Amino acid sequence: VAKNLVAHKLRNRRTSVIYALSLGFLLFCVCAYTMVLRYSLLGQLRRRGSYLRLTNEGERLDPLQIEPILDKVSDYISDYTWSSVDMDKAPDMEIKGAYASDYTQYYKFRQEINAVSPNYFDATLDEFVRVSDSNETNGLSLPEQLYTPRGTQGIGMAARYIDLLGLNAKEMDSTFLLLFERVAMDAAFDMRGIFFLSSCPGMRMSKIPGSGEQNAMMSWPAFLHLTNASSFTTASFNRLYIKLK
Repeated sequence: VAKNLVAHKLRNRRTSVIYALSLGFLLFCVCAYTMVLRYSLLGQLRRRGSYLRLTNEGERLDPLQIEPILDKVSDYISDYTWSSVDMDKAPDMEIKGAYASDYTQYYKFRQEINAVSPNYFDATLDEFVRVSDSNETNGLSLPEQLYTPRGTQGIGMAARYIDLLGLNAKEMDSTFLLLFERVAMDAAFDMRGIFFLSSCPGMRMSKIPGSGEQNAMMSWPAFLHLTNASSFTTASFNRLYIKLK
């Protein structure tokens, strides 16, 4: 046996190398597949915003019908929150587009604006929240800041606009133009950036320039005012995020 091993030493060594390379390649494939699958699942969760989301694309959800049902199963629900349809898709708005712009209107960036409830991050996957700039002196959560007197004059934005529009969440005079291209008549409003996010559950917000259309957040009262909705009963409730216990 010993003489046989010595005689085939070179061939056995080659066989061992081939076996090690094959095993290493299989391990690499398994690890790579696991990482890609995990990254894909995390991306889907970030876009969905929560494990349980109720939406009706193109149609309004009625909180007066849905919330009593949620109250009946409150023992299983930790929290829930609402967000609106994109503002340019709101009924009777006739908006062709919403843009964040500097005051020369040379730089314009398309915005998908959504109203959110004050507890938005309490019912969504807050581990996907990445804050680039905010006013931390008031002790309020980020969505709650949208409901202050200063917050109703602004929106929460993607972090890319800190540099692109020269904005700062801590400075009162750091403002920009929010432009609405309407079928009948265009409109412009002075707005503030209340906070800036590089990642947000359920919305597209990035710090990378050139990353396409971005979402923005505002309070429900501001959203109703800009969309000319008569009351909350006619507001464009579109997405319901539910956090289970």
